[in-house]
Amino acid sequence: MSKFRADFLVKGSLVLPFGSEPKVISGGDPPFEMLLCNADPNAAGHTPALTVHMIADCDAIENVAGQFRTLLAQQLDVLSFVTHSAFRIDECQRVIDWEPHQKSRRIRPMKKFDPFDPPDPELHRELIDTAQAITRAKQEDYVIQAQRSFRDGVIEQQPEDQFQHFWLAIETIAEGSKATTRAPIPCPKCQGALFCSDCNESPLRRPMARQAIRQLLSAIREDGGGRFYRDLVRTRDHLLHGRSPDTVEKEVGLPLPVLVNEAGRAAWHAILNSMPKLEGTPVFAHRDGHFVNNVVILTPDMVFEYDGIAPHPSEAQIPKVEMSMQVRFGPA
Repeated sequence: MSKFRADFLVKGSLVLPFGSEPKVISGGDPPFEMLLCNADPNAAGHTPALTVHMIADCDAIENVAGQFRTLLAQQLDVLSFVTHSAFRIDECQRVIDWEPHQKSRRIRPMKKFDPFDPPDPELHRELIDTAQAITRAKQEDYVIQAQRSFRDGVIEQQPEDQFQHFWLAIETIAEGSKATTRAPIPCPKCQGALFCSDCNESPLRRPMARQAIRQLLSAIREDGGGRFYRDLVRTRDHLLHGRSPDTVEKEVGLPLPVLVNEAGRAAWHAILNSMPKLEGTPVFAHRDGHFVNNVVILTPDMVFEYDGIAPHPSEAQIPKVEMSMQVRFGPA
């Protein structure tokens, strides 16, 4: 294990008072030190964000940004609770070797780019006409609410948050569309009807929420009521009960991005199947079923030399790297 420093830009509704020295928060499980500094002032002279230096041990420089981001997020959860204020990790700006008096140091500057900035020029007339047809159709209130949850899932930045919104869309459709007639209580193992030998009959009830979700997923895809249902339910339960994304992936046995994409597709089909017949010939766009929000991160591997007199280099002694990206639409 080696010691590293990762610098994060944190945007939100609070920064340090003007002229303040960096503030330190430290912990011991795992050991870390977190220095909070104000970012450089903007053109108006205001501080736009915090720059947070996370210092801790890691097994490889390639893993620092992800592991330290999780560590930082936990501390921002606490800070948000204490202050009733928003703190959002915008990006990891660089990772540096941080062993005391180390002369040759690796540095990985990072620059985040939004893959949809600028947006695709693909909002065609046919899509607008389909949106108009949906607006004119008489939709149930629960379908309208599910569309809101679906959009929230599409625009959220973290996969675990995306999954929760897509699951809510599925649950909303299942609850709103479930049959009002009473049905037999299913066996939790084989899903067959439970039977009371004393009464010589199967007890009936209105379908419960999970039973309605299983029925909904079964109608959407062939394996919807089996492994697919169990994977989504376990993911939902683990996330709701505070498990980390890494733990969820280990318990369910699938990467979280795969589960998010599956939940997004299921939510979309559930909403579509709950709509009344639309006028005209509806046209829908798609991104090959890919819903997880990713960013493009440029990360060159570099080395800089330091005299090693002080334990660590000053900000002026750390190289500053500028990176940019050009975007073009259409064929080369």
